[in-house]
Amino acid sequence: RLRAKLREGTRLWMDPASEAEATATRTHVLAACEKVLNALKRHKYYFVFEHPVDPVALGIPDYPDVIKDPMDLGTVGDKLARGGYLHP
Repeated sequence: RLRAKLREGTRLWMDPASEAEATATRTHVLAACEKVLNALKRHKYYFVFEHPVDPVALGIPDYPDVIKDPMDLGTVGDKLARGGYLHP
């Protein structure tokens, strides 16, 4: 049963039959993302990932050269809250 549910979920995501189905799937996925983010916020080490890295303050000037697309969970949460993810 799980395999069938996963297959159906993948079909809905990859090839929705209608715009309504696509919207419902997107809403469901975004709600799941928010649930995961809220669980991460309760973790004792969340604070480490809450804000963007400040390479100057941390003395790691090559950080932008190594990490091309930095992301922190605070930014993810803000973007999620304002509907910034079109394709989660």
